Amino acid sequence: FLLLFIYTQPRFISPEENGLLSLFSSSLLFLMPILSFGILQSASIDIFKMKKQEFSDYFTSAMILPVSVFLIAGTSFFFLRDFFQIHYQFPYSFSLLIPLVTFLVYINDLFVGLLRDKSELRKYAAAGITKVVLEFGLSVILVVFFAMRWQGRITGIIVSYVLLSLYAFWYFYKNGYLSGKIRTKYIKDELIFAVPVIAMSVAIFALNTADKFILAKLSKSNEEVGIYGVACSLGSTIIIFSSAYLTYLLPKLYQMLASPDINYEAIKKNFIKYVILIASVLVLVIVTAPFIYKYLINYRYSKALNYFYLIAIGYFFWTINTYFYALLLYHKQKRKILFLSLLIIPVAIGCIYYFTNLWGAGGAAFGLMLSYFITLLITIYFVRQYLVRIFTPKYKNISE
Repeated sequence: FLLLFIYTQPRFISPEENGLLSLFSSSLLFLMPILSFGILQSASIDIFKMKKQEFSDYFTSAMILPVSVFLIAGTSFFFLRDFFQIHYQFPYSFSLLIPLVTFLVYINDLFVGLLRDKSELRKYAAAGITKVVLEFGLSVILVVFFAMRWQGRITGIIVSYVLLSLYAFWYFYKNGYLSGKIRTKYIKDELIFAVPVIAMSVAIFALNTADKFILAKLSKSNEEVGIYGVACSLGSTIIIFSSAYLTYLLPKLYQMLASPDINYEAIKKNFIKYVILIASVLVLVIVTAPFIYKYLINYRYSKALNYFYLIAIGYFFWTINTYFYALLLYHKQKRKILFLSLLIIPVAIGCIYYFTNLWGAGGAAFGLMLSYFITLLITIYFVRQYLVRIFTPKYKNISE
């Protein structure tokens, strides 16, 4: 976000190239849920439920799944390279880079998730700061001083994730997570849990990234996608604050839910604080957006101001939805997660496609906001039993 004033200057990266980068990032989000198999969610929950050796066996067994998907995805993307080049102007190198970077992102997310859950705050902070410095520092050097344009941006991403992943594997080995016994039970459990989680993640992909692919297909212009994608990057400030706060909040939520005497009043207070924080960020982002576009972002992107507020409001709806998803994931409500996801996917794609076809980029923003709002209503219905218990003091335990 802070480097938009560099990345939106055509002498460094053109709007068309930003469109390509936006589609690259969206492709990672598409592949990520399939590769991760829901392990990121399971690991963050099971580390509180399992003993150390039991968790090591689970971790070692579960690691087989993403490695297998990485190899399959790499082969599949290689054979589909002509399709992506024709329809989305992907260079052939993306057929290797997308599966590789997705796997590295998965390893990094798994690593920092464990650091968070184990309250290793210094290592957590060091990992985050190192990634930012490596990724954006190297990207700026390559883009500004070596004129590598979009290739320099992607090179910074790759180098930072490779180095952090090497350290992550050393951390996994040092803590015994890679020396556990491979147990088919854990693999089967993950495969069963993966079905609804992958469906949920595909639904999240439909909500978060389908707009860019649909806009690219209907407008046939990566420049339009680039302008729209920068607006999404600015609006994602809301999601950044949400993710940062949830990084702190969710482990506390899981610990409270795992307690035999659940403190629902504390859960309610934490949720209210979360909503107030994100609503404040929403107002701040919308109010300051005209200033940011006028002074920090190249004028070619300014037409996105006509629909930026729709994207920001949509992201606000999504951040509230993310908290409710955590309740379903903790209780591993596989059937509810699956049904919820199967409802969301057609809603998201239908809304975004219809309004994008009607109004272009502004329609994509409106469809995005509407799909997030409908998704929030559907999710509230699916988690209503938990919300009643949180907001009604007489309940003391959640019984399934």
